[in-house]
Amino acid sequence: MKTNLELMQAWFEEVWNQGDGTAIDRYFSKEGIAWGIGVVPLSHGQYKEHFQNFRTQMPNIKIDILDAVSEGEKIALRCLATIDREEANPRTFEGMTFCTIRDGLLVEAWNVWDFQEMMRQIGKDPSSSLEKGQIE
Repeated sequence: MKTNLELMQAWFEEVWNQGDGTAIDRYFSKEGIAWGIGVVPLSHGQYKEHFQNFRTQMPNIKIDILDAVSEGEKIALRCLATIDREEANPRTFEGMTFCTIRDGLLVEAWNVWDFQEMMRQIGKDPSSSLEKGQIE
């Protein structure tokens, strides 16, 4: 079984960096919940919808883990997201997630990402709704 850090490295690499939505089923419990992404917590199915919406609008996102602290079934991560990474002037924003992992699956994630900075850098109104990953 993977360590918590190995699981989260695989999560970000496969789901976000490679854009493999099927990997969500491998790493995120069907009973899992994600907080802090929209105005309401997201279930497994809602997270998959959020992922598809977000990746459609930002297909070149890459997320790197900068720091990690893990103890028992908990792991805290500080990350750097890069968008438009193939361009000469990539845009970045930071975020943190605090996760609970049981039996090799994410069961809960608390997320704090600087979506306002992301919106500012791509020239969108930072007050726009990010519910369900929509970038207006």
